[in-house]
Amino acid sequence: MTPFGLKSRQLRRQKGVTLQEQAEVLGVSAAYISALEHGQRGKPSPALVDQICVWFGLIWDDAEQLKYLAQMSHPNPTMKTGGLSAEATFLANLLAQNIDRLSDVQCSDLSEVLSSQLGTGKLSDPKLPGLSIYGKTGTAENPHGEDHAWFIGWAQYEERKFSIVVLLENSGSGGAVAAPVAKNVFDKIILGINNSKQISLK
Repeated sequence: MTPFGLKSRQLRRQKGVTLQEQAEVLGVSAAYISALEHGQRGKPSPALVDQICVWFGLIWDDAEQLKYLAQMSHPNPTMKTGGLSAEATFLANLLAQNIDRLSDVQCSDLSEVLSSQLGTGKLSDPKLPGLSIYGKTGTAENPHGEDHAWFIGWAQYEERKFSIVVLLENSGSGGAVAAPVAKNVFDKIILGINNSKQISLK
């Protein structure tokens, strides 16, 4: 199962539709979508992802999240380490040789470590001037179903400070799911502040 496939299944449950119904609307076979979700047909094309976003009614951050998951769903990713350090080459080979031996929890933990260093947590940042965000994403193991996604952090905008906790049950990875929700919240808060300023100036 790919990250895109996991999210696609969640969306079908929320919409109350079957795989067959989705396939008929998209003009493809149910077998093709199933193979795509399980990483047997490469990663989904941008055009197909756009169709799926339209059908599920996804816009803005929700649509961007699905597109991001689609990009991160290549079943045979390659790592080119030519020109990089010996440490980078060693890490790439270590992952390639042992990825099938890691549990889901270990994979999530490793993803969170990389996310904190490389910026998956930064998916919470709407990149607005004057806004500083500090946070951590996480994935809580759920023995009864899909994992829970979370994000905890705080932000400062001018003299104002805000704290936020996002917890999404049965939703998957915190970096891919919870952080974009936090981004949307921060975006709305700053938009509200700036609108209030404009009103007070009139």
